[in-house]
Amino acid sequence: MTAEIPAHAPSHQIKVTHLLRKPAARHFSIERLFRAVAAKFPADIAVSRHVARFESRGFLRRVFIILEAARAKGDVLHVTGDNHFLAFLLPKRRTVLTIHDALTISRLNGIRRWLFVMLWFRLPMSRARIITVVSEETRTRLRSLGLGDQADIRVVPNCNVANYPPHPKPFSVMQPELLLIGTNWNKNLDRVIQSLRGVRCRARIIGNLSEAQIKSLRDQQVEFSVAGRLSDAEVLDEYRRCDALIFASLEEGFGLPILEAQSVGRVVVTSDRSSMPEVAGGGAELVDPTSTESIRGGILRIIHDEAHRKALIERGFENVLRFDASRVAEQYAAIYREIAAGQAPY
Repeated sequence: MTAEIPAHAPSHQIKVTHLLRKPAARHFSIERLFRAVAAKFPADIAVSRHVARFESRGFLRRVFIILEAARAKGDVLHVTGDNHFLAFLLPKRRTVLTIHDALTISRLNGIRRWLFVMLWFRLPMSRARIITVVSEETRTRLRSLGLGDQADIRVVPNCNVANYPPHPKPFSVMQPELLLIGTNWNKNLDRVIQSLRGVRCRARIIGNLSEAQIKSLRDQQVEFSVAGRLSDAEVLDEYRRCDALIFASLEEGFGLPILEAQSVGRVVVTSDRSSMPEVAGGGAELVDPTSTESIRGGILRIIHDEAHRKALIERGFENVLRFDASRVAEQYAAIYREIAAGQAPY
């Protein structure tokens, strides 16, 4: 555990411990988020990091990291996400729990669903004095599932971690490059591929394609290229080279690529549901992700309607200001102060 304390600290600081998972390979999003936020905390907040020694796999390892987390010190103990069960043995009056999404629940059934809900949501939420979620969509979903009905659940959005600088680029109307990020079930790639049939464009896909997805791209006669694991610099290059981001997911806990594309100055097509309209903030073309006709119509509109495209880009620049790391840090700092002062309800 290493302290990260401002050089010119005030005489009284609130000592906060961020409890973090040990990230699995290629999964560092939560860690990057809270590093960016911690760097912007005001001087009265002193942050230490407690990283789990093991990945969240297997019963014994999970028991060990729960016991290890119980030894964490601080005025405020903040379980930053994913390993929600680290809250089991923490003192409720000093604990904050952040929930990034509840998407997995809808894909489970029977005893597996019951156990997952109980161990990852219901019990951890009962051990937190304040719960934060990254979007109103996530709070609504938790309430709809009967989770945390009496809990203090507050929305604190993710910050725009990368904070890419604007990179102007003429839009290639004749053959735009459309950036598609992610190939998992919720990314809705199959419908997006179908919507591109007959559209003169190049699809640039970030992720690992299945044989079925490759076949679909060829069947729909879509020109495409694929990139796998990318560095941060390479991701930025992808945003700079593309003409538009197509992010028509079925579900998202947040939707960070929307902000990344808006920061660079790229027009965005995204879904009209889940957290995406909330994150896009009026700076994206919204489509029905269950309708290939709607997705196709949105793509064609941003290609051929120059005035509309430019208006979306300008609104995107305005929107990303809401997610500045300093603003998000101040929201968390206010929660920490409230807990340290003993003002939050139990």
